[in-house]
Amino acid sequence: KSHREAFSRLTRALYPLDNRVYLLTGSYGTGKSHLCLMLANYLTLKTTDPEMVAFFDNWSQRDPEGAERLRNLRGEGRYLVALGDYGRGDDFDSMVLRALQNAVAREEMQEAWLDTHYGEAVRQIERWEDLARRGGLGGVYGDFRTYLADHYPDWTLDALKEDLLDFRREALEAFRDAYRAVVGAFFSYSKDNLVDILEDFLSNPKFKTRYKGLVIITDEFGYILDRGDISIDVFQRFAEMCQHGVDGSQLLFVGTGHKAFRAYSAGKLTAADFSVAAARVTEVPLESEELELIISAIVEPDKDHEIWKSD
Repeated sequence: KSHREAFSRLTRALYPLDNRVYLLTGSYGTGKSHLCLMLANYLTLKTTDPEMVAFFDNWSQRDPEGAERLRNLRGEGRYLVALGDYGRGDDFDSMVLRALQNAVAREEMQEAWLDTHYGEAVRQIERWEDLARRGGLGGVYGDFRTYLADHYPDWTLDALKEDLLDFRREALEAFRDAYRAVVGAFFSYSKDNLVDILEDFLSNPKFKTRYKGLVIITDEFGYILDRGDISIDVFQRFAEMCQHGVDGSQLLFVGTGHKAFRAYSAGKLTAADFSVAAARVTEVPLESEELELIISAIVEPDKDHEIWKSD
């Protein structure tokens, strides 16, 4: 029952007037990850696909009216679903960009590519390489390689390009530093932040012909909040984009955590930081039922209990 209630609340993101930024909260073992995968399939598959037919049939056995509402709410068309990988230790921007790039590759979307400052950095290196091969501007290319070797010995040029294509923030910082040193100017690109990149991607007519919108699902989003690896200003602009959409394309975000959004201000970000964005985040608590309580006790045992201490 708790899963049905939480799932129904998450699907309110499909209503015309909604903030479309959700934090699904609950203790270990409550099934947050499983619920996110259910939502991903609900938004990716068509209502006539066999998996969806079975899903609605199972739901209707307990809640016929709710199943019909979910079927009608889903409607026609598909969403592009990007799944964030919290285990990489990324900041929020890099996590979202990599998730989106992986989704584009999974869907084989050659007609709509992701234009980023990371990609432009790689293209700049390759332009220098091409000029050097043709005998022009070899000095800048040579100086760049020398600076990189002297100041970032752990990176070869190929490794730097590989990490840039993987949206590694440290690689971008190294490139920017070397670029400034050899060119004498700061590296800049028109799409140099998450919001501008997403706006460009979602307004692409070729994306819009295939999808109703983009859904970003980030399991264990709370770890990013705890580490403070997120710009609240960027997240605020991102949340505004979720609410209003981009040129007719919808943007939805669902993250999971173990505590309320404001409670993460005990980490590296302050309560003032969180108060800015908290109004745009809808929290959906996933309550523990009997089975989840058993799982939670196994995953996170109370080691101070007498039974645990006894032989």
